[in-house]
Amino acid sequence: MDLAERQELLDVALSAAREAGEVLLGHLGSLDPAAIGHKSHYRDLVTAADLEAERVLVQRLRAACADHAIEAEEQTRDALDGRPRWFLDPLDGTVNFVQRLPFFAVSMGLWVEGRPEVAVVHAPLLGETFSAVRGGGARARWAARRAGQPQGGPRGATCAAGGGPGASRWGRRWYGS
Repeated sequence: MDLAERQELLDVALSAAREAGEVLLGHLGSLDPAAIGHKSHYRDLVTAADLEAERVLVQRLRAACADHAIEAEEQTRDALDGRPRWFLDPLDGTVNFVQRLPFFAVSMGLWVEGRPEVAVVHAPLLGETFSAVRGGGARARWAARRAGQPQGGPRGATCAAGGGPGASRWGRRWYGS
């Protein structure tokens, strides 16, 4: 996969993440507490917002990348095979979201042949999006400029999304060091 292909996939991921972020904002503050479920642990929550945002991400990725596999946190788990694989957390920070704290995001990462290729972390309530493309650098985008924000944004950024193989070594694997 060359840099141009990775950039195209980044555009797909950014668009999907923004759309899923709008879904999350639509649910913010309107969740029925009785409808908040628990997964493996009492602090491991799942909501209608998680499920709907995941559906949006999966639909967008399947439409644009039909030959890719998807592994999402809530429901979607394609067979393990050699296809490029998207790792998705449609609502990273569900506990914060339920408590109406702004620190939640849509997180996405694409792995191809055991290497991270594309990553997006979109925090819709904060208006912040972080992205990275292997060989193309990392970017931070703000919807609105905040007081004290340095001209041109931060000088360096790290973006990690998805729990793919070697996730604990993301930085070393991403930058090849």
